[in-house]
Amino acid sequence: MVHTQQLVESVADAAHEAWKVVHYKARPGQPRPKPVDNEAWSAAHGGALECDIAALSNAELPPRWSAENYAGARLAVDLVLAAVECGERLDDAFMEKAASKVHDGWVERNRASYTEGVENPETIEQLWPYDKLSPALQEMDRVFVRNAIKALERFATDERQQLAEAAYKSRTSK
Repeated sequence: MVHTQQLVESVADAAHEAWKVVHYKARPGQPRPKPVDNEAWSAAHGGALECDIAALSNAELPPRWSAENYAGARLAVDLVLAAVECGERLDDAFMEKAASKVHDGWVERNRASYTEGVENPETIEQLWPYDKLSPALQEMDRVFVRNAIKALERFATDERQQLAEAAYKSRTSK
C-alpha cells in the first residue's frame, strides 16, 4: 500500500533539491538567506537567526521553509493520486493543469508576504497566473507534479516487488 506521507516527503525533498540546482545555476555560489522564526531550530543551530536555504536539504530547513515544500508536494501528490483513481492520463495536458493548481496554491499561501509594503503587487511575476509566468517559473511548479508522478511510480514498483517476493516465499516454503 502506498503511503501518502512517504510520497509527500519524497516529492518535497526532490522539489527542494531541484530548486537548489536552479538557484545555483542562476547565482553560482551565492547563498539564499532566510530568517529563522523557530526557537527550537535556532537553538539547535547555535542561535542562528537566519539560514542559507540553498545550503540545506529539505529535512534540515527550519519548519517555516520546509513547510512550503511540503505544501506544494502535498497538493501535487493529491492531484496525481486523484487523477490515477479517475483513470486520467498523466500526460502533458495533466502536467500543465496540475502545475497550474500547484502554482495557485503557492500564490494563495504566499501572496501576503510578497505584497507587504509593495506599491504595485501586479508587477511581481511569481503572483501572476500560471499561464503568464516565464517558462522557468512554470517549471518550478511542474517539478512538484513530475516528482509526484515519479514517486508514485517508484513506490508502486517497490510494492509490486514486495508482493512478488512474498508470493514466491509462500510458494517455496510449503
